[in-house]
Amino acid sequence: MAQILESSVTQEQHKQQLHILLESGNHLLSLLNDILDISKIEEGKLELESIDFAVEELCSPIVSTYSSICREKGIGFELDNRLDKGKSYRGDKSRIRQVIFNLLGNAVKFTASGHIKVTLTGKTKTDHSEQLTISVEDTGVGIPKERLKSIFDPFTQAEASTTRKFGGTGLGLAIVKKLANIMGGDATVTSTIGKGSTFTVSFKLEHAEPVQAEEKANVSLDDQALAQSLKILLVEDNKVNALVAKTFCKKQGHDVEVAENGQVAVDKVKENSYDLIIMDNHMPVMDGIEATRIIREELKSDTVIFGCTADVFKEAHDNFVAAGANHILTKPLQKESFIDALQRYRHLLVMPPKTESNSSVVELIRHDLTQSDLPTATEAELRMESIQDGNPITYEQVAEFKQIGEEHLNRVISNYSAKDTKLLNETLEIILQQCRTIALHRVVDKVEQLQSTLELDQLPALEEVQSLINLVEVNIHEAIRILDKNVQQTDKAGLKSSNIST
Repeated sequence: MAQILESSVTQEQHKQQLHILLESGNHLLSLLNDILDISKIEEGKLELESIDFAVEELCSPIVSTYSSICREKGIGFELDNRLDKGKSYRGDKSRIRQVIFNLLGNAVKFTASGHIKVTLTGKTKTDHSEQLTISVEDTGVGIPKERLKSIFDPFTQAEASTTRKFGGTGLGLAIVKKLANIMGGDATVTSTIGKGSTFTVSFKLEHAEPVQAEEKANVSLDDQALAQSLKILLVEDNKVNALVAKTFCKKQGHDVEVAENGQVAVDKVKENSYDLIIMDNHMPVMDGIEATRIIREELKSDTVIFGCTADVFKEAHDNFVAAGANHILTKPLQKESFIDALQRYRHLLVMPPKTESNSSVVELIRHDLTQSDLPTATEAELRMESIQDGNPITYEQVAEFKQIGEEHLNRVISNYSAKDTKLLNETLEIILQQCRTIALHRVVDKVEQLQSTLELDQLPALEEVQSLINLVEVNIHEAIRILDKNVQQTDKAGLKSSNIST
């Protein structure tokens, strides 16, 4: 609610009071998340993701966030990335970022003057795994020598007076140490009173082929919001939560209907069409997971669904996704995460503008997309059980499709924008061969249609190209899911084998 009020209040005094309220709420939420994280770690319930990511994806938010924070405090900030350009790893990017942000949060808190420096280095180990090492150096107050051995223990801070002066629970560094250990690394510290501290963390990761870092323009959240108004079905039983979420969405220019439980939501979807469904989990009559399953399996609706839940455990999120949710938002709903999700799925939410073209081409595209024997435009066609040329599809082929597909979709957009029909046709041919390898028949058909137009030295209609992009993207999403599931199964099998041998 404070997020909503903050954007509508004009008096400076009220703005300051709301800012304090919002900061206090975020601080409380941060403390609760720390407690939940340490509980999950100690109970062995913390599950790590395994995704390919570029180091630049770690560096970019660090620089954009902490350069301005340090500037406001009057201290210097430097990030020294000593890794090769384009260096990529496979691991849990979000948890690594959490570690870095925890260390930087402490560095800023305890540094009144001077500078903070983040350094990233890496090396290949004897077992061919990769080690990423990150150090955070500050010129802060320093840590007494007798406290260094216990600084990573839960609820421990450098001095008894630290909590009174700087706040915090003393859980941040404990989480840093435990996350580093879980990821095959460690966390250490050196410090001198009055001169500063250097925290160093290492992670054991897998090598990954270079990943194209996602570049985001330095624009405000309001500028990132979708320009097109969406028709949203908000499914929420709590009246206060519903009011906040509805007001939040309407301020973004969207039209919102509210359903008080999953059964009402299913009934509404039967009668109406929506661009987006925001689905709560725990509700009376019918919960959100069951409602999502019915919408997908029985109503055959491909409307984008954002699950919205206060559950922090991965199992609850996985159950939502398995039922058919496209994305999971964590309560309380945050403006940043909501707009980020809208941007991530804008290709499914926003219809591309129609270009001037003759009616026969438009009708042909519509007819092609509504064939009864074809999947809908937002349904993945990729299946591990598919057979191509008498042979089953392999995980290596799926991984190759994911990598080449992501790279060449960018080239499609670039070639099309440049109106370079020759390069566009060459790019499409590469996508065509990849999709044939893993039996993506519908994508193959779409590519061949585009190539037929290009052979006449004509640029295909925008709608046709956007349709192909959507088809390839949803299959890339499915490829990521398949590969992640295979990694998890392989890890479990290895762990089981290790337990048996011991």
